[in-house]
Amino acid sequence: TGTAAVSAAIDDPAGLTGDRYRLSFDGAQWTLRNETTGSAQTGAGPAFSVDGVTVTISGTPAAGDAFLIDPVAQGANLFEVVVPNAAAIAAAGPLRSAASPGNAGSGTLTGLAVEDPSGLPLATPVTLTFNPDALGAGVPGYDVAGVPGGPIAFDPAADSGGIEVTLAGATFTLGGQPVAGDVFTIENNVDGVGDNRNALALGALQAAPVLNGGQASYQDAYASLVAGVAVQTRQATTAADTESALLQQAIDARDSAQGVNLDEEAANLLRYQQAYQAAAQVIAVADEVFQTLLAATRR
Repeated sequence: TGTAAVSAAIDDPAGLTGDRYRLSFDGAQWTLRNETTGSAQTGAGPAFSVDGVTVTISGTPAAGDAFLIDPVAQGANLFEVVVPNAAAIAAAGPLRSAASPGNAGSGTLTGLAVEDPSGLPLATPVTLTFNPDALGAGVPGYDVAGVPGGPIAFDPAADSGGIEVTLAGATFTLGGQPVAGDVFTIENNVDGVGDNRNALALGALQAAPVLNGGQASYQDAYASLVAGVAVQTRQATTAADTESALLQQAIDARDSAQGVNLDEEAANLLRYQQAYQAAAQVIAVADEVFQTLLAATRR
């Protein structure tokens, strides 16, 4: 009865659970309850955060006002093709790395992937130069130029198997046995020729646990959806068959009470006809006997 309005926005798809929520106002505060688990949180609003969803309240509520929030109700209906041209798909990774042709050691930079694209494109290429004294005398590592964040500690004696590094929103692995002056460069992947890393990363999402709080993959969620639809369809079919049988029983009961069974009526008619014929024969015999008696008394 109030003028309150509620909106819901998905902030973290990985936190979605597929559950529905009931938001109600008791005159003093709001209660947001998970319809599946029963867990609840209360507060004055105007915003609540739960399972990757932010619920925002506006307007003036009245006691007893309630709203049902289903963040993924339209998930399947809203699927659409955004990029109709396959050539427009960004199959290449946004960054690429390269080792300087003059490197004398066996150092490597592998597994370059972007974790935070907000800093892209890079203003200038990023260079990593191995320096035996990068972090002080006798403390080896890589000097970094082009972005803040260096130097990077790397000891070939202990880290040759590889260490993971995060720099400028990207992650990569440094390994091997570099020598002083070896250089690696990270730059914008301007042309992206012969590079399908982004497409591979997209394909890997099929089995990556990114849904339901990190407990389910897209493949798991799809399989669960299909199985759920199948179960509900079977239940609906069984219920429909049961109701049809009950309907037929009701029709049969009604017909037996007030309807006309033609076979039964025909049998009754034949029985009544035979009874009539038998009665007529009795009357004929009685009449003949009576006439005989009258004739005898006249003599």
